[in-house]
Amino acid sequence: MGFAFAAVLLAATGLSIAFGLSAQRAGREADERREDADHSAQLARDAGQAAGRERDAARAAHADLRRSLYASSMSLAQAAWDNDNLPRLIELLEEQRPKTGEEDLRNFEWRYWDRLAHAARRTWTFHAHVGTVGAALSGDASRVGYWGYEDNGDQKAFRVRVKDTATGRELFDVSIPRNGAPGFVQDGRLALSRDGRRLLFSYRSREVASHACQVLVYDVDGGRMLFNREGIFEQKTALSSDGSLVAVLSHPKKFSFQNPNSGWDKLNVWDVSNPDRPAVVIENDAAGSELANAPSFSANGTRIAAIARTSRAGVVSSTIRVWNATTGQSEVNNPMVGEEVVGIAFTPDTQRLATVGMKSPGSGSKDTPPTYLTIWRLTADGRFTAQHSTPISHVVSSVPAIRFAFTADGRRLALTNGFQPALVLDVENGVNLRAVKSTTGIVAAAFTADGARLLTTRNVTGNQPASVVDGTIQEWDAAPPAAARRRDLWSLVWNPARTRQASFDQARSVDFETGQLVGNSTVYVKDAAGKEVVAFRKHTVPVRDLTFSPDGRWAFSVSDEEAILWRPETGEVGWKCKATGSTRFVNGQEGGEFSPDGRWIALRNADDTRVVTAGDLKEKFRTGPVVHARFSPDGRRAVTFHRGPLGADDKAIAGEVKVWDVEAGKLVETTPWPEGVAWPTVFTADGRSFAVAGRTAIVLFDTATGVKRVALRPEADLGRVVFSPDGTRLVMVRRDGFTRFGDGTGAAPIAVWDTATGVPVCHLKGHASPIRDMVFSPDGRRIATLGSPRTTRFGEPRVWDAATGRELLTLPEPVGAATGGRLAFSPDGARLEFHPSKSFASDGSVTIWDATPRPEPKAP
Repeated sequence: MGFAFAAVLLAATGLSIAFGLSAQRAGREADERREDADHSAQLARDAGQAAGRERDAARAAHADLRRSLYASSMSLAQAAWDNDNLPRLIELLEEQRPKTGEEDLRNFEWRYWDRLAHAARRTWTFHAHVGTVGAALSGDASRVGYWGYEDNGDQKAFRVRVKDTATGRELFDVSIPRNGAPGFVQDGRLALSRDGRRLLFSYRSREVASHACQVLVYDVDGGRMLFNREGIFEQKTALSSDGSLVAVLSHPKKFSFQNPNSGWDKLNVWDVSNPDRPAVVIENDAAGSELANAPSFSANGTRIAAIARTSRAGVVSSTIRVWNATTGQSEVNNPMVGEEVVGIAFTPDTQRLATVGMKSPGSGSKDTPPTYLTIWRLTADGRFTAQHSTPISHVVSSVPAIRFAFTADGRRLALTNGFQPALVLDVENGVNLRAVKSTTGIVAAAFTADGARLLTTRNVTGNQPASVVDGTIQEWDAAPPAAARRRDLWSLVWNPARTRQASFDQARSVDFETGQLVGNSTVYVKDAAGKEVVAFRKHTVPVRDLTFSPDGRWAFSVSDEEAILWRPETGEVGWKCKATGSTRFVNGQEGGEFSPDGRWIALRNADDTRVVTAGDLKEKFRTGPVVHARFSPDGRRAVTFHRGPLGADDKAIAGEVKVWDVEAGKLVETTPWPEGVAWPTVFTADGRSFAVAGRTAIVLFDTATGVKRVALRPEADLGRVVFSPDGTRLVMVRRDGFTRFGDGTGAAPIAVWDTATGVPVCHLKGHASPIRDMVFSPDGRRIATLGSPRTTRFGEPRVWDAATGRELLTLPEPVGAATGGRLAFSPDGARLEFHPSKSFASDGSVTIWDATPRPEPKAP
């Protein structure tokens, strides 16, 4: 029994041990499997993380590739615009529209090109038939006339029509049998009177060798033919502005087909109401001369002008001829040896002439000389003298005529040649205001009566030397849409509420013995309606600058000799500082500073700087003598820079940066500055940090504590600091505006710095001249820079990608760039402006490049 119990117990124990060992094995195996599973999971996580990193790297590479392709497309867009290839420009822009889920890379530069590519206010078809050949607009753009084949394709007759450009209503329609005219249907000319009520149509009427043409004049409203005579050279007929006179060449005495310009006999001026005989016959008194263009009547019809052209030994010479349209007497005979002029027109005031031509290249020359527009002014002795001559981009040697269109006041001129963009120019100074570019060349143009809009017809065959039109009219803003110029006299300053304006006379000249500017030193304060409030006469020399306080209760005016704080309502002086020794207040508000919140004013003289309350000028604290003082955006802190003692070379060898609690009137922090110079303090937009730039470093400070955060050490000399809107990026403009490569060949790359780490993020490479100014766009994605116009194209503003440093856009050089100035984006980033330096050499023209977004096209 006991033996049996022991055996059972022993068996149970063995079984228990076996089960335990089995359980241990199972546990170990489970642990091993769990470890394997954990290891596999870790491997999966590692693989997932690696895949994620690879995916992120691939996405980053794809994003960088897209940015590179975008920058390349913007460069190609610039080339397409410069080459007048509008279809290619539009294609490049459309390629950059983001697909679903893609980042939208488009910014200022894309919207700028988009506005230029679609600058036409509207496009409408006045005739869709392919038989349309030529078109002309009335001088006031109210009517369009056009001609070509019959609608059914029958070429036995010409079809001439006139329509109202506002409504599209047909006003005139006539079919003119060709009567055996040669097959060159393009050999015709159509012109309308200024109001569009008279129409001239001349066409080749017989064999090509004769150059004979038929000249017809119609009453558009009445549908009647008023004039029908034969002449020669259908392209060289003219209709007066009121449609009462027509000029027609008669047959030459000696004519040969081999030399069709062998001479002309008479220029007959006909009164349309009396077609029986010419009212005036103008004899050709220059043997062998050619009438180079269609004659031009003055606006009042009393004069007629033309270019008589001769060619000897391969050298073309032109003569401006002006005759009295009533008597036929010659009034002007201006020879121009070696000049080839192909177009001429009177300005509306009849006191000036516009011509388009070029220097004669001479026999055997393969070079095409530049084309130029010249404005001639009538002098007291009855001759025309050149007022100015401006190079233009139009090619004229391969086209029969240049067309001129003036605004009613004669201040602007549009030039067309049929296969290039229309050029809009300022008549007074020859400035090219804009190029009107369509998908093909512009054939004809006309300004509306108020000069606000420009209507154009365009070529059907692309940018080729032809005048066949496509049957459409486009309407444009007459002022440049993407590079407008706003004339703001720099001597006019408004208070923030725009209830008061202060004007001061810009200096007219310099006294070279004293170096002083000579001019009126009075400041005139007027209300919004222009009524004078006060005339402030406390300055002894002309005022250079003026600033209103934020609440408009004070004005700071600065001249070379004094800085004055005064009440613009009464002229009462609150504070005045005279310049002493070498001190001159030539850099704007060196004499004082308003806090942005309007509560405080810093008053600086050579010996001390006082911070006072803006209301009663009660002193809050003194800082001692300073070089410059700046308030933080919220007005709670003031930063002053103090120059140290002078060294042996009379240059300061050290200085101090001090931060003040303005409300408490206490010093917060003093930081030694190892250099004797520093540029004025610049705050970030949120006011949390500020930067001070010296000769070798840019130091960033915490505004609240005045403690240094980070120092940036660019390789080049330093200057003015520009922060990005969020304060995370910084760029610097050197003190003289120029940073050179080591070999002195050009501008060094401009570093964009990370303000947290002090490490450059990217470099802007491409400027070959001094950098005058830089500015971030409001969203911080773009940087605009302004070069110095020392040589061709160097003064053009450029737009860069702030993240990559890639150049995205080069803009035309603005007016006044030679004197320097500042760039500024509008608050919404849709416009970039150039404000020229406030100098007597500047006319105050502000250049604006518009990139306001157009409405997105609707999805099909």
